[in-house]
Amino acid sequence: MEKPCKFSLPDPYQRAIDSGLGNVEELIEDLAGLARSPGRSSSKPSGSDYSWADRLAAETRAMRRAVRDLRRDLALPVPERDAGRLLLSRCSKLWELLNDLKTSRLRGYGPTPPGLAAYLDPRLDALLASLDRILESAQKNGP
Repeated sequence: MEKPCKFSLPDPYQRAIDSGLGNVEELIEDLAGLARSPGRSSSKPSGSDYSWADRLAAETRAMRRAVRDLRRDLALPVPERDAGRLLLSRCSKLWELLNDLKTSRLRGYGPTPPGLAAYLDPRLDALLASLDRILESAQKNGP
């Protein structure tokens, strides 16, 4: 059996990894929910011993264990599933996704089409401002 690797992480690393793993855990739960959803197909691909839902359930269980092991090995706290943490996590993920859609980031796909920045970026900024207002309200009033 592999010996756990314990690290003494500086606080900024602890917060960053803890936050990132929190997002990962939530996305894993979203994936696991797909396997349990009533509208899912139970068909088995040819040559497979498992339906896609069975495979998804098995893989998400393994992913949960792997993240739990990371938290243990890095001495990170087990996250509480409270509304405040969930709100911060979701807003953080939305912030990241929206910023990745800005034309300055999309330039990696080639030249920006004329007019796209003028159209897209202000609309993304408006969505980001909504997130700011949500977080400001949560800080003042609690989620």
